[in-house]
Amino acid sequence: MERKIIFNQYRNLGIDKPEEFLLTPDGKGSWGELIVVIGGNNVGKSNVLDGILALEKGLDADRDKPDFVYEETKPHIKLILSSEKKSWSYVVRPGGIVNAYDNNSNTADKPKYTMSKEMGEFLDAAAQPTAKQKIQQQKPITGQERQHIEAYLKSNHNYHYNYGHYRIDETSRTKLSKEFNSYLKIIARDEVKENNQKVLDEIGIPLIPDIIEYKEKPFSQKDMMTPISNIKKSAFFAKIFNVMDVKIDYVERCYEQFDKSNNRAHIGNLNTEMNKKLEIITKQFNKMYAFDDNEYKFEITFESDKVFFAITYSNGTPLNIDRQSTGFKWFFNFYINTLNEKDLGSGDIVIMDEPATNLHVRGMVELRNFLKEYAQKSGITFILSTHSPFLIDADYLDEIRIVKKEEEKAKIINQFTLTSVKDSRDTLFDIIGSLTVGRHIVLDPNNPLIFVEGITDYNYLVAFKKYFEKDDLRFLPVKGIKDKKLIEKLLAIKKDPILLVDGDEAGKIAVEQNGKKRNKVNIVKLNEIVGLESAKTIEDLFTGKDKELVEDKNKSYKSSCAFKKNFANIVKELSQETIDKFRILIDYLELV
Repeated sequence: MERKIIFNQYRNLGIDKPEEFLLTPDGKGSWGELIVVIGGNNVGKSNVLDGILALEKGLDADRDKPDFVYEETKPHIKLILSSEKKSWSYVVRPGGIVNAYDNNSNTADKPKYTMSKEMGEFLDAAAQPTAKQKIQQQKPITGQERQHIEAYLKSNHNYHYNYGHYRIDETSRTKLSKEFNSYLKIIARDEVKENNQKVLDEIGIPLIPDIIEYKEKPFSQKDMMTPISNIKKSAFFAKIFNVMDVKIDYVERCYEQFDKSNNRAHIGNLNTEMNKKLEIITKQFNKMYAFDDNEYKFEITFESDKVFFAITYSNGTPLNIDRQSTGFKWFFNFYINTLNEKDLGSGDIVIMDEPATNLHVRGMVELRNFLKEYAQKSGITFILSTHSPFLIDADYLDEIRIVKKEEEKAKIINQFTLTSVKDSRDTLFDIIGSLTVGRHIVLDPNNPLIFVEGITDYNYLVAFKKYFEKDDLRFLPVKGIKDKKLIEKLLAIKKDPILLVDGDEAGKIAVEQNGKKRNKVNIVKLNEIVGLESAKTIEDLFTGKDKELVEDKNKSYKSSCAFKKNFANIVKELSQETIDKFRILIDYLELV
């Protein structure tokens, strides 16, 4: 399973050919992803985010066309959702035109979003005084468009349908064309809803996701108290009750019973019930924000005419939100506003443009980890743009999408390795240049760094090193193991680097090239490690039925990403022999 967005002649994206933005490498396990968009200033990152939001908001013909292309352009954005056997598309075009269809169906069966040339000629003829004779000279209108025009004309009192011929009285072609196009949009939207439901029923997520742009809605201390009479108008308590999955009507009914009986037990029971729900939310918040020895507690208090929300330290000391650090306030508002999106579900998308700019380094790291975990649990995809290196994890380079500018045109890099045969420069340049930081910020020079052959080996090794809790180890993928300049490139990235190569011909060439260099790279051949002598490739470490997990002739980026993403479940099914072989490799590399 995969999801991707295709930009076609949208602003500076997809000018000469469609530009792809990969949403989900593989939908196994969960559709939720964390995607980090990076790039230099004025390269097109905002266009990428706006284009994704356009799937929800629509396109504008003037605003969204390329402003540096003089030929006629047709901006449109497509979301493609694919399973192993089927594929569906959702297309958005200017003018409120939307289209959804099964890519495996006959092209003629795809719903039309505008009039055909024949339909235009028909309307030209129909608007003339001698309509009947001229219409008979036109090419016949068949299929879905004929059904639409017949239904449209029959349902409109100004137009008539008699004996197989159309007669249109005293109506200009322009007016009729505009009205019929509007009618077609309604028909198309109905078809979109129908196809969206079909996809949801078949694979469990909709073809057309809900997409929101997260914008912080800050709350102050005074927002945390309101009269009961005003509770429905309080934006803060609306969010709090929504987070707790409580209807405000239920609270009002409890107060109605209190007013009738004058028995405070109704309010007491309400306090007990709501604070039990808040215990779960408090625990989640502390897990996200436990940066120091402090823990926080949320509490709600219902009185006879007011309701209060309080934040305290674990020892009971009250906390005034207005007097807290900028970072704490940002976290609190993000937490309440994000969890409030109860309508969001699996497959939906949240856009975040430059989040957490006020947070300290540890806060950024924890935010990234929280979004990653929350995405996988909820099935929601978070797409954030950033210039901060602390929102990037070297163990999850597959999260990164780099936006580069070539002349006026933007290009999206969905997957990459740190060296390329075609690129002789320091290949961390794209990341470092996008983040405007030094190499040491992206890669801790104190941690062991092992270069491996390609993104698939990288994904397998990261999954196992995390399982063995060897978090100090860093793996980075390289491409072009036979490249004569490979060693120079690695030495430019790190002094005394380690390169793990397969025990095949390519690995042999890398060893021979290294021997000619004065500053040697420490090359480790897989089959020279004691206990792994029979392994020529990383895939050979999988034994028995475990090999089925990696039987991919193309060493698929998608399948290895799915392996790493779902490793917590996959490892339960792996044989002890496979686990032991990877333990030998990881332990060896840790000591090199």
